[in-house]
Amino acid sequence: MMEVFEDIAQETAPVDETDSRKRYKGICPVCGKELYICKSLAMLIGINTGHGSCLGCKEFLHMEFNEQRQEMDLEPFDKYVEREQAKRDADAVAESLGYGGFFKDDE
Repeated sequence: MMEVFEDIAQETAPVDETDSRKRYKGICPVCGKELYICKSLAMLIGINTGHGSCLGCKEFLHMEFNEQRQEMDLEPFDKYVEREQAKRDADAVAESLGYGGFFKDDE
């Protein structure tokens, strides 16, 4: 019977939950706060994109990992959406002129 209690005690023992993932520096483009950010799950599987909020000003940010600097590049999420939409608009114009389309099969 004592063995059962020992097993239960081992299963419920406190676990060290310190997060040991590497963090990368990023500067909020809105308030200038220095943030230290882990890679997103998408980044870990090879898709260089992530998002989150600044701890200073609470701005919602788009994040991309800069491999050369080993830092996160941050921009306000609404600016990211505008930039991506501009790419799609330019691509649609190029496609209508017969130059093909980069984002043609992306939707």
